[in-house]
Amino acid sequence: MKNKFLITFLVFLAATALLGILSIASNSLGDTGTKILSTCAIISFSSVLAMICSIFIEKKEYRVAGVGGICMSLFSGFFAISCVIFEPRQDGFLRLGFAFALAAVAYVHCLGLYIPKLRDGFSWVQLLAVIINALFYGQILLALILGSGKIISMTLVGSNAVLVAFGTLAVPIVSKITGGNDRASENRELKLSLVAENQY
Repeated sequence: MKNKFLITFLVFLAATALLGILSIASNSLGDTGTKILSTCAIISFSSVLAMICSIFIEKKEYRVAGVGGICMSLFSGFFAISCVIFEPRQDGFLRLGFAFALAAVAYVHCLGLYIPKLRDGFSWVQLLAVIINALFYGQILLALILGSGKIISMTLVGSNAVLVAFGTLAVPIVSKITGGNDRASENRELKLSLVAENQY
């Protein structure tokens, strides 16, 4: 499945790059070309999110979360493409499109924090980082849905953004320091079976 996502991502990334080069070379893209370029860019971005979620499909305990992330990525992508193609003039419809896209990014961001393995006793770092991310994205989503930037304080959003960056970096660093990614290898055993004389 990951190979299919990779191929799809590369195809649309190449199409986006080609259209971008042609638009720069011709200095005229036009309305149709702009829509095609935007659609390819949206599909490429959605493919990246879905590809990250596909990592968790191979992990039994995170399989449902991975499938949910892929569905969210695809749905937000289709919704954004519909906004590009049909050009709705309703402000609420556009805000809803941005909200879906931001929700997909937030979900994948939080899910991605569980890619590094942390040793027992350090899993609270991942949980704390997820909570900080949820608060940060939740503030922006609330402002998008209700359509008012006065609901949240930009100072608070800026402070949370710094915490989000810190938490995102802290998880892999703690995993590296504590050797969390080596947990699985510690419990592996190599078993040899004699299949023929001097052959195992």
